[in-house]
Amino acid sequence: MSANHLDSRWDQVVRDFRQFCVLRRQERRADSELILRQSLPQSIAEWSKHDTDNAGVKKARLDAMFQQEQRRIEDACLLNELLSAQLKHEFLPVLCSSVSAIVGEELRRAGIDRDSDQRPARREPQVPAEPAPRSRVAFDDIPSVIDLLLDNDRPSPRRRQLVPN
Repeated sequence: MSANHLDSRWDQVVRDFRQFCVLRRQERRADSELILRQSLPQSIAEWSKHDTDNAGVKKARLDAMFQQEQRRIEDACLLNELLSAQLKHEFLPVLCSSVSAIVGEELRRAGIDRDSDQRPARREPQVPAEPAPRSRVAFDDIPSVIDLLLDNDRPSPRRRQLVPN
């Protein structure tokens, strides 16, 4: 058997064990047990059948791989936890602040006034005979905000402003 073919069989053993470790780490017991009881033994048997080394060498190679892959998965999980914490505490607040500033700027550009206490009744838009004064929309009235933004996209002399409750 070619070394390439044997290497691909070994790679399958490693992939199966790695997947088992990840699933076990994710507490997906049923999936990990399926790999442990079916896929992994099958891939090990297929590799072992074609490997010409003696049983002791094969066992040592498997043991070394098991140890190495378990360390790799532990390292990857630790790195994931560290990055998640860093994203949560450093990146997310910056992102939220940036989004808030962008939304605020877009609202200002749309002529939405967040400082007014007026809250008009919701009604269907009508085409005015002559330009009407700017109407107001409550800041938390999402359907009206959407209508306002859509109105701003259409050429219309009518403009509404967003106001808080």
